[in-house]
Amino acid sequence: MITQKALHRARVLAFWEKHGLNATLDAFRVKRRTLFFWKKRLTQSGGKPEALNDKSRSPKTKRKRLWSKEVI
Repeated sequence: MITQKALHRARVLAFWEKHGLNATLDAFRVKRRTLFFWKKRLTQSGGKPEALNDKSRSPKTKRKRLWSKEVI
């Protein structure tokens, strides 16, 4: 499933390919580093725009509560 945010990112990358880096930086509020990051993710996925969707930001390992026997 492609989100609206991923479609916007794909359009920004298409604009970059057509008009160049400086025009893209002026037209959109995107940093240069972000553009290269999006492009890397898109090429690694084989050009699938689903790769531009946001990833989960939750930690992979979560702390488990340890209760002492006195408290329980």
